[in-house]
Parts: sequence; C-alpha cells; structure tokens
Amino acid sequence: QSGLLDALSNRSGVRVATELDKGVVPSYILKGRCRVSGTRCRLHASITVNASGETCWTTKIDGDISDIFDFVDSVVGQISAAIRVEINASAGSDFVSRPDSSLNVQQLLSKAAFYMHHFDEKNAWLSRDTMATAVALAGEDPMVLAMHAYSLMQTVPLAIERVEDIDVDAAMSFADRSVYFGPNVDFAFHNRARMRLWLGNDHDGCRKDAARALSINPGYHLAHEDLALADIFDGNMARGLVDLEAVMRQVPEQPIPPHRLSILVIGHALLVN
Repeated sequence: QSGLLDALSNRSGVRVATELDKGVVPSYILKGRCRVSGTRCRLHASITVNASGETCWTTKIDGDISDIFDFVDSVVGQISAAIRVEINASAGSDFVSRPDSSLNVQQLLSKAAFYMHHFDEKNAWLSRDTMATAVALAGEDPMVLAMHAYSLMQTVPLAIERVEDIDVDAAMSFADRSVYFGPNVDFAFHNRARMRLWLGNDHDGCRKDAARALSINPGYHLAHEDLALADIFDGNMARGLVDLEAVMRQVPEQPIPPHRLSILVIGHALLVN
C-alpha cells in the first residue's frame, strides 16, 4: 500500500486519501485483495466510481514474491497506469453535454481528456476547442498549457494531419510554458517529450524530458513509452520495440492508441526484412 500511495502522490492533479483521512469524499475508490501460496501471489484490484458505485476497472495480477520489491514495483506500475487511463476515459463524460462556457478549469480538463481518449478525428477537434477555452481561463496552469499543446499536435500521431499542417512553433511554445510553470509536473515533461519527438524528430530532447518526468514519477508508463519511441525512431529498433511492448502490457485491458499498434507492426516488419 505504501508503494502505491507514494507513486500516486507524485502525480499532479490527483489527491490521494486513505480510510484514515476522515471527512474526505473520494471520486474513485481503489480496492484490492491478494492470495499467497509459497512464493506466488495473486492480486485482484478494482476501481469504483464513488458517486455511482459502478466498477470501471478490474484486473488480476499474478507474480513471484521471492523478489518482493520487483513484484511491488510491477503492481504499483500497473495500477497507477490504470488509474490514470480510467480517469481520462470516464471522468469527462459528465461534461460532454454541457457547453464549455459553463465549465470550470478542472471540468474542462476532464472533458478534453475524455475526447482525447477516443483517438479519432472528431474528438481531436473537440478537445482542441475545449482546451482553447481552458487556456483563456487559466493561462499559467501547467496542466492546462500541456494539454492545450497536446491538443494542437495530437492529430499528427493519429495520422489526421501532417507536421507541416500545424503551427509547430505555437504548439511548442505552450509546451515550453507548461514545464516553466510546472517544474514538478510529470505530465508536462512527458508531453513536451512526445512533442519533441513527433514534431521535431528531436530524439535526444525527447529522452531528456522523459527522464525528467521519470525523476518525478519513476513508474510513469507514458514517459517509458517516450523513451521506447525515441529508440525506435532513432534506429534502435529492437530495443525500442521490446520496451514499447512492455509499456503496452502494463495496461493490457485499455484501448490501445492507434500509433502504438502501427509502430509495432511496421517495426517488426522492418526487423524481419
């Protein structure tokens, strides 16, 4: 439990509470139970929406506890990643039917994240509009700036637009401002890492920002993905593909962003040839 609390506490935008924190009403509840036989452990975990009681995610993790630290790190990484993905996938659904002008900054972030999670053209444009409203309300909030920057470039890895079709300087300016205002925000550095990669083929810059994100949150799966993609695009194909597959196994039940699948297919085809 302490390892998971430490990992989640390093995340920006998330407040973690335990059963000892009286008077706190959580949005989501994480539950778990485990069974141990010899050196084998089976952990069942679930995430429940507190308001409705609906279970939005469950998983079963089997592992060898002869190296307890390795097992704990694996469990923490998978659950932390799942929480991040599930919140993005579901939290904003309550705000989709409401106009952006009626929402506060946190609600706008949730709504945009919900759109981004769908990985298609229509939702890409919707997220861009929503984040423009958020920037007008909170132009120095690092999460707002980072998500707005991403909304301006997300069409590139989705193969909706080409790099030359977007304003790269504007997008990178928002990304730079996000790390300036959020020097301890893991998402801000991950976001600039992927933007450096997709918009500028800056492999070393991507690695530098990903490493900074991991120094803030060592289990951040998207920063590990940044490093894997930097290797793949920089010619270290075999190592990068292994690392990318490891990231994908960390959240196996989740919808997989299309660019991950296409990179895996093309990468393995190139290795074979």
